[in-house]
Amino acid sequence: MMRRIRTSGGDLSRTWRSTQVLLTSRRTSSCSSSLSHGPWRILLLYVLGGLAGTCCVSMFDEKTNVVGASAGCYALVGAHVANIINYWSIMPYAWFRTLFFGLLFVADVGIAAYQKYHGQETSVSYSAHMGGALLGLALGTYVLDEIEHHENIYWRYFKNYFGLTATIVCFFVALMYNLITPQET
Repeated sequence: MMRRIRTSGGDLSRTWRSTQVLLTSRRTSSCSSSLSHGPWRILLLYVLGGLAGTCCVSMFDEKTNVVGASAGCYALVGAHVANIINYWSIMPYAWFRTLFFGLLFVADVGIAAYQKYHGQETSVSYSAHMGGALLGLALGTYVLDEIEHHENIYWRYFKNYFGLTATIVCFFVALMYNLITPQET
């Protein structure tokens, strides 16, 4: 299993677009979240986002190299969206933030799909990005929900424990997949 998770050789360069998206997401989501929720919660999401991205690559995109911390950056973006969901009623400019991150996400997924299905060769692992973003969204609803505000208590329990349960189940499925299926060499 560790052989699947390790980075193999090959072309390890990033595209400029991917680097720009990562820098934008890191600046906009990590600074504000770290100031309001503390560095340890953000570090947890960042590290687990990297692990989730690696699990997605090992399951769906084995021939792509994993380089850097892009899945962790996308986990922070997903956590910021989860933060918007958690505090929608009290967050200023919630619509603007949702629109900004939605456009960023749609543009990144659209360009990735275009590059993949129109024969352009790229070494960027978009499945790692998706794994990190989904972990940030799912686990961020649980980890970043700390401020008491007026909300339906059942909705709060549902979104928190649904995110935690989805994260645990996905990591378990990825672990079992990597243990059971043979690796192509």
